[in-house]
Amino acid sequence: MATSADDGDLFLTRDKDNLCFVFSPIDQNRWRASRVPQLKKESECRDVLLQTPSGDWVVEERGPKAGPDSSWRRLVPSEAVANGSPLGVYKRPDDGSTFQMRDISSASSFASPTVIKKDFVTVIFESVGDVWKMENTFHNVTVTDAKLGELLAEVKDVLMALARRPYCVLFIYTSAQNAAVAGMTQIKQFMNWIHNEAGIFMYTLCRGHAIILKPTGYFGMAVLNLIKMVQRLMPPPWPDAIVPSADAAVEFMRPLRKEYEDLEVARRKRAGIGSDDSDISAQSTTAPSAWTNSIAPEKNEEVPQSSPRVEDVKNIDKVSPGSPAVAEDVQSTVEDEKRPRGHNVNIFTEEEGTMRVVDLQLEESGSTAVRPCGVCSCSLV
Repeated sequence: MATSADDGDLFLTRDKDNLCFVFSPIDQNRWRASRVPQLKKESECRDVLLQTPSGDWVVEERGPKAGPDSSWRRLVPSEAVANGSPLGVYKRPDDGSTFQMRDISSASSFASPTVIKKDFVTVIFESVGDVWKMENTFHNVTVTDAKLGELLAEVKDVLMALARRPYCVLFIYTSAQNAAVAGMTQIKQFMNWIHNEAGIFMYTLCRGHAIILKPTGYFGMAVLNLIKMVQRLMPPPWPDAIVPSADAAVEFMRPLRKEYEDLEVARRKRAGIGSDDSDISAQSTTAPSAWTNSIAPEKNEEVPQSSPRVEDVKNIDKVSPGSPAVAEDVQSTVEDEKRPRGHNVNIFTEEEGTMRVVDLQLEESGSTAVRPCGVCSCSLV
């Protein structure tokens, strides 16, 4: 099924899995990667398609932190270079993977809703057009390595299918209020999955993540601390928030979704699908279907489970080569949370009956801390 392209867009498709990157024109003979998360858009490094003085075309990362081997050299017959077209085959010098640059993209449709059910979590993928939401509802059931592996494999298949659609975006809502405390082996397993398998699909798709959690008791705080630890180790390049209710999650997502919902409406009109955008606006203003009521503290039957030890947490930096060291104090409070500039965390708090967004960023006197992005290959400050 052909996809209606925005004016002048080009599509770079990876041969091994049909993952689609989008390049939008910035001036004559130059295009810039546009299918990137919001915080990546605000950074100084972006992939640019341009023509070299020799007449060849390259895709290279432009910016002060761009690596020496960031260009994807085009492989074409000499006569194809002379016609001035950027379309053709590109190759990455670091891993040898090949890509096809085209001016039209095609992608098969994907069923909505798609539901993945496990005893410890229910995952629902639902969409209006190419604006998707992923709802994760965790249950108070102990997670095993095998069950988590099954879940991650199925979620990866869905993410891969969505990433083949050039204008598809994903907003994630996670209800962790009733989640069991995961062990350190599951935390490492999840982080390895992000780092080695699903990170590139999340990078192209995800535009916001709301985690619904109002912790009560020991296990609730343990879940909160594990979430914060993963956020410190792998800070995402999209806005994320910890909120106390489903309604607060909708409010947090509303401005993030608007840009993409407006684009979806415009594409529908251009493709002659119709101008009725009521279904899109309804999705953005409705609390996720799995949580029709605001989440409030409740007394749950807490299953016996082992709490993560500080010694285990301190060793989690061995999860993969190049992983940043974990913060020493796992029990740090939300107010003491430190994050790299460019990767903001919004914590919704209750203050005098209103909701206040707290922007937490790392500020050190006279210095700038640099940490690799947890999903893509950039290093944002």
